[in-house]
Amino acid sequence: LNKLLNEFRCICNLNSALDSPGHFQTSEEIKKIVWGKTGATNDVLNTTIRRLRKDLENIPDLKIVFENGGYRLNIL
Repeated sequence: LNKLLNEFRCICNLNSALDSPGHFQTSEEIKKIVWGKTGATNDVLNTTIRRLRKDLENIPDLKIVFENGGYRLNIL
């Protein structure tokens, strides 16, 4: 359940980047917002993003894009 909550928080955080076209969330911003003071390693973030991408495969209009050291959720 905890992993699912973190994934949901990560999607919500990426979704907040949609308010500004071309805006993305840096890896550090995501780790701070999703995991708080305890933080997370890059491996934890990468695993979460990989899992989210797999979960979104059946929704072709949603894509998680990596650019400029951060992530963005594209809605096509």
